[in-house]
Amino acid sequence: MISMLKKEVNCDIFVGQNGRIWINGGVEDMDLALRTIYLIEKEAHTNGLTDRIVDFLKAEKGARS
Repeated sequence: MISMLKKEVNCDIFVGQNGRIWINGGVEDMDLALRTIYLIEKEAHTNGLTDRIVDFLKAEKGARS
């Protein structure tokens, strides 16, 4: 899921062994990455999360255009 997120939000994302997440990129891209990570955190226990994340990213990118 991290590799898909990196590609879709056009940011560098590094996850440390201690659980810290480093996001580097444009301001709007980093904001989208952060909102997506919060969504993943909130819904991590549910089924079909990857599909919902893909749909969320498509909707957010469509709203920006």
